[in-house]
Amino acid sequence: VVLDNSNNTFITIKDELTAIKLYLDIEQLRVKNQFDYDIIADEELEGILMPAMLIQPYVENSIWHGLIRKPFRGKVRIEVKKDKENIIFIIEDDGIGRANEQNMHALRDPEKPSGMQLIQDRINVINSMGRTKLKVTITDLADAHKFPKGTKVEITMSIYPKKSNHANKGNHY
Repeated sequence: VVLDNSNNTFITIKDELTAIKLYLDIEQLRVKNQFDYDIIADEELEGILMPAMLIQPYVENSIWHGLIRKPFRGKVRIEVKKDKENIIFIIEDDGIGRANEQNMHALRDPEKPSGMQLIQDRINVINSMGRTKLKVTITDLADAHKFPKGTKVEITMSIYPKKSNHANKGNHY
């Protein structure tokens, strides 16, 4: 599924979420079920096209930089919803937070581009294509005492037309 998706510039939301579910299942096995996940999407959105592999890097960051560093079981939630003119992809985790993660990697090579910079570069390329517009907002979550309690990524995408031959309905990922 992932290889099929990576051969296409745009895929359906259903195909992206199916690949994300497979990825999450594999990661759960790798880290001995240190986290749970939820994928929530409106059925009406499944046939809408989106850039392939758009949300996977953020899900990967949630797991590897947030959840597996926790001393107890964590959770990542992926939600896809629609507002008036856009599709909103939300990737939210209850991991250690970006500030704690950055402190752990303070000695990282400053010459090497970060994964987040590479993701932003890809989004810039997609935006320059003119087929859709993407905007990413990252929020550091905190509890009432301002202690980090995770990260929330929101990707806003202008709606691209539905795939015409996509007949499958349902939100089983």
